[in-house]
Amino acid sequence: MHLICVALIGALLVIAGSSGASWAEGELVGAWEAEDIAAAVGAKAETRFAAGASQGRYVLLDGHAMTRDDPISASVSLSVEAERGHYLLRVRALSHSNGTDSYWVIADEGARQQVAPPATSEWTWLETAIRFNFDGEHSIVIGAREPTRLDRIELLRATPRPTLHQVYLLDPEPDGRRPVFINPPTFRWPDLGEGLYSIELSTSEDLSDPVRFENIQETFYRPLEALEPGRWYWRVRGANPKARIEGMSFELPADVARWPIPPWEESLANVPRKHPRLWMRPEDVPRLREIANGPMTNDLASWIRAAERAVGADLPEGLVTGESPDPRRQRTLKRWASIDYSRALVSPLGNLAFVYLLTERQDFADEARRRAVLAAELDPEGDTSHSVSDFASSAIVLNLALTYDYLHDVLTEDEKAAICTAIEARCRIGMKRYMPAREQRLFDAHGWQHVIQDLTAGALALYDELPDAERWFAWSFKMHVALYPWYGEGDGGSQEGASYYEGTNMLQSLRAVGLFEAATGVDISRGPWYQNNPYFLIYGHPPGFPRSQFADHGGSESVPGGRHKLGALLQAARTGNPYAVAYAEAIEGGFPGGLANHQRLLWHPLELPRAKPLGELPKGRVFRDIGVAYLHSAIDRPDDNIMFELRSSPYGSYNHAHADQNSLNITAYGEPLILDTGYYTAYGDEHHYGWTIHTMAHNTILVDGKGQAARNADAYGEIAEFVVGDGFAYLLGSCPNAYHEVQLDQFDRHVLWLEPDTYVIYDVLRAPEAHRFDWLLHAANEMDVNEPGRTVHIRGIKAEARVSFLLPERLDFSQTDQFSVAPEAWSPRRKGKKYPNQWHLTASTTEPQKQARFLAIVQVCRAGSADALPTADVTTEGDKIVVSLSDGRRGALVVR
Repeated sequence: MHLICVALIGALLVIAGSSGASWAEGELVGAWEAEDIAAAVGAKAETRFAAGASQGRYVLLDGHAMTRDDPISASVSLSVEAERGHYLLRVRALSHSNGTDSYWVIADEGARQQVAPPATSEWTWLETAIRFNFDGEHSIVIGAREPTRLDRIELLRATPRPTLHQVYLLDPEPDGRRPVFINPPTFRWPDLGEGLYSIELSTSEDLSDPVRFENIQETFYRPLEALEPGRWYWRVRGANPKARIEGMSFELPADVARWPIPPWEESLANVPRKHPRLWMRPEDVPRLREIANGPMTNDLASWIRAAERAVGADLPEGLVTGESPDPRRQRTLKRWASIDYSRALVSPLGNLAFVYLLTERQDFADEARRRAVLAAELDPEGDTSHSVSDFASSAIVLNLALTYDYLHDVLTEDEKAAICTAIEARCRIGMKRYMPAREQRLFDAHGWQHVIQDLTAGALALYDELPDAERWFAWSFKMHVALYPWYGEGDGGSQEGASYYEGTNMLQSLRAVGLFEAATGVDISRGPWYQNNPYFLIYGHPPGFPRSQFADHGGSESVPGGRHKLGALLQAARTGNPYAVAYAEAIEGGFPGGLANHQRLLWHPLELPRAKPLGELPKGRVFRDIGVAYLHSAIDRPDDNIMFELRSSPYGSYNHAHADQNSLNITAYGEPLILDTGYYTAYGDEHHYGWTIHTMAHNTILVDGKGQAARNADAYGEIAEFVVGDGFAYLLGSCPNAYHEVQLDQFDRHVLWLEPDTYVIYDVLRAPEAHRFDWLLHAANEMDVNEPGRTVHIRGIKAEARVSFLLPERLDFSQTDQFSVAPEAWSPRRKGKKYPNQWHLTASTTEPQKQARFLAIVQVCRAGSADALPTADVTTEGDKIVVSLSDGRRGALVVR
C-alpha cells in the first residue's frame, strides 16, 4: 500500500538530509510524482520554474516548519507499507533561496533529520537514510524550513555504507563498529516514538538472565557502575510493543578507563536551593572574597578595571547589518550583526556581576541591572533570536543568568520577574531545538560549543523556581556525563581541529567541569578525554610555534597566547599533567579577559604538579579517536622544530573538518611550508564550500580528478599504525571509504620519518576499475619542478623542502596558483583582508590503472641550504623498501 497524505500535526516532523547516506540502492518501495504531491497538499502543480523538473511540473512548499512541536505550515506526509530495515529517501528539490538546513524529515514520529541543499539553483536529488524498526505501515514527513519546490519523492530499500560516527542515529550504539573507550559505556538508540524505554544487557548471546534498566525517558542510557570486561549483548524496547531493536553486541576491554558515578537523583539533590549556584555555591562566597583580596588581588584589580570601563558606557542602539543581494550572504551578515549587538550589550554583565559579588560595589550592580533590564526586553523571537543566531541568544541567556544568580539579593522583584521571564523564554526556545534532538544528532558544533552550556546555566539559575528548568538542567547534566565531548573520545583529541578547539572547545570544556561540579558534586573531568586532552593542545600547537593546519581556521601562523596558557594551567590542575605546566610556563604574558579567567579564582588554589620539560615528551603522538598524528623534531625549541601532521579520521569530513583523509602538512622553523590550502572566508560561502573543504585543497590524492566526499561523516579513515622509535617514526593512514564517487579497495599512506628532517611517503592504491591517480602538493609560493628529474623544490622564507618522486616511473606534472572558486573579502568582518594566491601541484599517473604506488621522499631544510641536503638511495628487497641517506641515516618500510 502506498498512501500519500498531508501531515496536520507536529508530532511527525523529519526531513531526510545529508546524513552522509550515499548508500547502495535497492528495490524501489515507493515513488510520488508532482501531481501526487500536489493532490496531497491541496495545491496545484506549478510550471513557472519547471525548467529541469522531471515532468515539467512541481509543488511549492512555502513554509518554515522548524521543530516537531511547531505547526506544520508546509510539509508532505507519506504512508508506506514496508518491512523493518534501512531505506534511502530521495527528494528531488529546488531550493528557493539556496539556504542551509532547508529540509527536514521524520520517520515513524522519531527524531528530525535535516539536509542542507548544495549552493546551486538547479534541481538536485537530496538523499537521506532512514530506518524502520518494525514491519507494517510507516509514516514519513518531508517539510520545508524555507520555501522549496519538489517534483519527485522516492523510497528505496538500501544497504548501509559502513560508518563509524553516525550524524543521525540510525543504528544503536555500541555495536562493535568502533572500540569502547570507557566503562560503563553509554547506550544510544534511534528514537522509537513516544514513551519510556527499557534495555537489557547480558553476557549470553541469547540474553538469558539479563541486567535490565527500565523507565528510561531519554534515547540514551549511561549505567552508574562499571560492567565486567568481556563480550556483551543487548537490546532496547520502546513503549510500542512492535518498536524494538536487538542483535547488538560489543567487546568491553579490561584496560579501558572506569568511571562510576552516583545515582542521578543523589547528584541532583546537591543543587543549592539558594543563590549563587552558577560555578559556585553560597557557602563559597566568603572564601572567594578572601582569596580575591589576598593572593589574587592583582587579578581582582584587572577585573575591577574592566567593570569600571563598562559603567556608564554607551549601549548599542540596535543591529548594524550590511546588505548583500545574495540571500545566503545576507543571512550571514544578519547573524554576525546579531552576535555583535548582543555581545556588546551583555558581555560585560558576567564580569560586572562576578566582581560585584566579590566587592559589593553598588556602581557595578547598578550597571549590571541597567544592561540586564534592557537585554530582558529584547524579543526572543526577534533579531537576537535563536533562529537568527543561536550564539547571540545564548549569550543573552548566560549573562542574564549570571546577573540573576549573583545579584539575586539586590535585584528588585520587578527586575527579577523580567529577567526570569526572558531567561525562560529563550531557554524554552533553545531547549525545544535540542531536547531530544541532540540525543539523536550529536554533531552540532554551535550547540555544544556554547549554546547548550549557556542554556544549562539559564536553567540552573531558575532551578527550584521553574519545573521545566529542573528538567532542562537534569537532561543537560546527563548528556554531559554520557555523551560529552561529542568531538573526541578516549585519546583526548578534537575533530574540529586545533583552531576551533582552542577558540570554542578548550576553555568551554573546562567551564563545563566547573558548572556541573559546583552544582552536583560530579567531576566530569574524570573521563578519559579530559585526562588526555592536554596532549592535544601541546602537540597540536606547541609554545612559540604555529598551530596544526587541519580543519577550518582563520590562519595557522599564530602562536599560543594567554588563552592557551590559561587552558593548560586549568588542565594541569584537573589532570595532574606536568607537561601542561611546562607548556603554560613557556608562554609569555598574562591571561585573557572574560569569564573564563574567573575559573582560576573558582578553582583556587590550583594544585599543580612540578613541571616536566616538553623536550622529555615522545617525538610524536597519535590521537586515534580523531585520526590525527603529530611528529615534532624539537617540540621545546620552536626555531628548530619541524612539525609533520597526518590526518585519517574516523569522523570523516563532517562539520568543520575537511575531505582530507590521508593528507599531510609540514610546518618548519615556525613557517607553514607544505600547506593545507584555501581560506575560511565564512562558513559555507562560495570559496569555503567550493575549495577549502574539498580534497583538491589538501596534500592527498584525487582519483580521476575526483576527491573524497565532503561534509560527510561516512567518508572516513583511520590511523592504523603509529610507532615512535629511536631516531625514526612510522605512521600508516588508511581511508578507502573516503571516496564515494569512485570505488577504492585500498588507499594506504605509509610514512617513515628519519629524524629530524626526512619523510618517506609511500602510497598504495587499489581499485576494481582502472583510474588516473593525482598526487597533490600545495605551497605558498610557486614550486620549482624538474620534470625529467622528478623533483619539486618548495621555497619559503625560513624553510625549504625538496620532494623527490621515485615511483611511479612516469608522472605528468602540472601547477597552478588558481582556486576553483576565488576567495573574496565580502563581509565587514573580513574588510581589507588579503587572500594571496597559493600554489597547487599535481603529479599524475600517465595512464589508467587499477593499482598505483607512489614513493616520494620529502627533505626539509632551512632556507638557502637545499644544496646541502643529503642524497637518498632507495632499494627494494621483496616487500622491503630500504632508504639510505648519504649522511648515514637509514630506514626501511615493509609493505605487504
